[in-house]
Amino acid sequence: MKTQTLRRFKIFAGLVVAALVLHTALLVASGIALRNARKELRAAGRPMTPEEIIPKKVPSSENAAPLYESAFALLKSESVDGKTLEQSVADTAKEYAAQPDLNATRAAFENALVHPTFSQALELVEQATTRTQCNFNRQYDLGASLIVPHLNEMLAIGHILNAKALLLAHRGEPQQAYATLATALRMADALRTEPILISALIRNAQYKMALETLPALSAIAPPDDETAAHLSALLDAVDPVAPFVRALDGERSLYGEWIYNCFADGNIHDLLGLEQGGAWAGRFAKAVLGYRPSLQLDHTFFLRNYARFADNASRPFWEISPPPRMNPEDEFPWYATLSRFFTINFNSSFLGIVHMQAQLRVSRTGLALIRHKAARGSYPATLAGIDPRFLDELPIDPFTGQPLAYRPEDDGFVLYSLGENLADDGGTEKSKNARQAKPFDIVWRMAN
Repeated sequence: MKTQTLRRFKIFAGLVVAALVLHTALLVASGIALRNARKELRAAGRPMTPEEIIPKKVPSSENAAPLYESAFALLKSESVDGKTLEQSVADTAKEYAAQPDLNATRAAFENALVHPTFSQALELVEQATTRTQCNFNRQYDLGASLIVPHLNEMLAIGHILNAKALLLAHRGEPQQAYATLATALRMADALRTEPILISALIRNAQYKMALETLPALSAIAPPDDETAAHLSALLDAVDPVAPFVRALDGERSLYGEWIYNCFADGNIHDLLGLEQGGAWAGRFAKAVLGYRPSLQLDHTFFLRNYARFADNASRPFWEISPPPRMNPEDEFPWYATLSRFFTINFNSSFLGIVHMQAQLRVSRTGLALIRHKAARGSYPATLAGIDPRFLDELPIDPFTGQPLAYRPEDDGFVLYSLGENLADDGGTEKSKNARQAKPFDIVWRMAN
């Protein structure tokens, strides 16, 4: 009996020793892998610490953010029909933009614009856009707990400004319309230094609205040469890619590191949204997800995945093989549980950035065509024929790497990018019916 007990004890002790040896080997190997991933990022020049990615503070006298925040406070200080003034005017603006020819929506939007508090807030926004720096001084060290209330306000005001520009054009006030559009463009760029993905996407959405408004204004009253030159200069200064890459680095170095540190340190209740009564759930999550070797391997995968994202985002779309639109859903190894849960949908985000890049190039070229006609009397037969005074370099389609598609048509023109399907659909514009997923190009159609 004693011999059998001793044998069992030796087997158990051997299993414990083997488990410890295996654990130690996994811990060392995963630690080396994590250190190597960090070395690779550093060697590639990617920011690794919060200090490298968080925007520097801006003197109050040069910072647009306090003016924006004063405008936001004004718009929230009053309510209309149970909504804040901001939301009420934004909703009315969206209704007008969707149906600008409907008298009821136009009248409602005109009434909203003359509200004294709204007029005062809009003056503050216009002042803010004259400042070249903007920092809302958010607490990025809070990681996934970060609160960014200013983004909804920026988007709402973007809707209002673009609808106002359209209204002014319909009222026969083209100069004021283009001035309002320029304000919307400058406001969109206020978010360029924020190192988080949601800010980059809101910035992208603001530009998308403005770049869709520009052809609509031009169809009503083409800009004069001075206005077109001013708008072109604003668009020339826009970099759609660098702020997105910065946001990817921020997602990795601010959010990602914060999340993995929570698990490594055992501080996971706040991260998982567990109440104090969820102690057992917390212990289980820490035991399973917080096992150090698998956590380090998961962390390694996360870092390398975001390094790949940043690399792809920094390259022209047409050089990425296979292009993001064709990528299957990313496959995650069994140990990458946190990566699977917290990794962004890079493909859709990146496609949105390239789409905006295409809109920018179409817009710059469209303005050059308008200026060419004003100077020469007609549109050129090809894009290569544009007067170089108005376009120093012929933009290429960011989706294909080839020149934008163009043809004169009925004393006007059709100018477009092929879009993400990489097929020439003849200048087919995107359907306004969200249920119709038909192929489309990114189009500026000008009819005289």
